[in-house]
Amino acid sequence: MMEPKKAIFTTLFVLNVVGFICLFIAFASPYWVVSWPRVYSGFKRTGLWETCFAGLIINRDPTQKAYHGCWWILAPEYMRIREWIMPWWFIITQIIITCALVAEAIDVIILIYVYMYTAGQSATGRGKKRAPFKLIQTTTIITITSSVFKGATLILFGVAVYVDRMWMPEPHLNYMSWSYGLALLSTFFSIFSTIAHFAFRRIALKEFYEPPNLSQPMMPMGSMGQSTLGSASDYPKGSVSGYQDYPTKGSTSSYQYPPGGSVSGYPHTQGSVSGYPASQGSVSGYPAAQGSVSGYPAAQGSVSGYPAAQGRSGSREVAF
Repeated sequence: MMEPKKAIFTTLFVLNVVGFICLFIAFASPYWVVSWPRVYSGFKRTGLWETCFAGLIINRDPTQKAYHGCWWILAPEYMRIREWIMPWWFIITQIIITCALVAEAIDVIILIYVYMYTAGQSATGRGKKRAPFKLIQTTTIITITSSVFKGATLILFGVAVYVDRMWMPEPHLNYMSWSYGLALLSTFFSIFSTIAHFAFRRIALKEFYEPPNLSQPMMPMGSMGQSTLGSASDYPKGSVSGYQDYPTKGSTSSYQYPPGGSVSGYPHTQGSVSGYPASQGSVSGYPAAQGSVSGYPAAQGSVSGYPAAQGRSGSREVAF
């Protein structure tokens, strides 16, 4: 199951990308306002950057030229009627949609960087890196600003198309087409993305003020030396190597253990010990109460090189 932080970031990222794609198509396509195909009109369709006519003659044009075909809206062909094609509200729509497109492109690039940055391991080796809060704050501001300005501009454009009687002839024969619809859809995606941005920003802000955790990650109790019960290969009851004073019984190596058992390397009361004193048993290198000892005195037994209470020696016999 995806964790909430990752799910929120994935949601806002997808919304931003889809909204940007919709706005880009609306920006480039010439189907914002279209004339009904079953009626004759000199106007056919227009977008933000292209307008198509079919024999349109404008009354205020002194040349009374009939315009045919589709042309770039800033082409020399439309130089005499450009002020009529592009009223003030049309120019505002062009400027704001262009700025929104650029801003959303930057927003998507920042989100891609944040995704790649947080995908790497943190400096402490504990989990992923934290999302950079300043970049998250930047993308949130961009998304909010873009959604507000796009919404206001599209409302202005949709109202002005039918209110401005000085623009295209017979506005009742025209309608808003799918390019305008994609721009509206992009605005809705930006609004929903803004909500996801706020949720993710709260998580990033909380992480920003939290101190980094430099401690080592905890391991399960079954494999830790802190446990006093159970059987494990490294620490708890059973065979233990490398740590002191752990379980109370079992077979251990290299460290001190309570009475009973087989120990190598540290003092012990009974058993087989190598390297340190013991009360009885076979000892090599240190004194023992009884048994076979090589190199040091013993109370009794077979000793080589040192006195013994009784027994046999390789070099001499000593009686106490």
